[in-house]
Amino acid sequence: MTRQIETRLRALTRRWARLGAAFAVSPAPQTPDIERLLIDTARLAAHESRLFIMAATWLLEFGSLVAKHRLRALARAELEPDYHPVLGLMLDLVRQENGTRHFNEVIEVCRPADAVADASDDDEEIPPLFDVYRDRPRLLRRLRRAASPVSRQWGRLAEPMEFKPDALRSRPWLIARNPSLRLRADLGGDLRCSILLTLADRPEAGASEMVLARACGVTRRAVRLALDQLELAGRVLRQPARRGTTISLADTRAAA
Repeated sequence: MTRQIETRLRALTRRWARLGAAFAVSPAPQTPDIERLLIDTARLAAHESRLFIMAATWLLEFGSLVAKHRLRALARAELEPDYHPVLGLMLDLVRQENGTRHFNEVIEVCRPADAVADASDDDEEIPPLFDVYRDRPRLLRRLRRAASPVSRQWGRLAEPMEFKPDALRSRPWLIARNPSLRLRADLGGDLRCSILLTLADRPEAGASEMVLARACGVTRRAVRLALDQLELAGRVLRQPARRGTTISLADTRAAA
């Protein structure tokens, strides 16, 4: 592992520690952007199995805090294709464990790797999920025998995963340490949540309803209905413009 990768991993685990994951690092000073944290985790998880397991465990416990439409849009627009199976597998494991439908639309855009979904148990074309198995023939042979069916479907071999809920802080601790997450909890990670977070991250996305709809990966009608609710709650402002309507946050702290 290169020094650059080690540095990136340490910064990433500090962000997870801020969200209550048990990593032996000092927590990041600010609450992380959860959707971008998941995108970055998908990029680096191959280097550290504990990172993948802890991220999946956090999603199992606190997945409703994730703005699902925004995560889907970021996965589609920013996550490199090689990492789609990593994010897809992580979310699929959570779905299988607790039956949540929260991530279904994100899973749909995280297409499986090139390895075919019905590959046989001894298909040597499917790579391992974690780098530790690479260049270790004995470990890799054992992995090919023990890999879970869902990991084969996603084209990234991994043994059945054991979630680690005891390695997470409690819900009261999480919200007390990160009070801005109350908004996510109130909105349940729905489209309203994605709209507020998108406007906070990219104010230019509020140039029109159509631009905002594209940024969130949904229809203009869906955005309009969500904006009606947000405007009623005093969270967004809609103002007439030469071409349609512009949208902005009514309170810049609303999606902090």
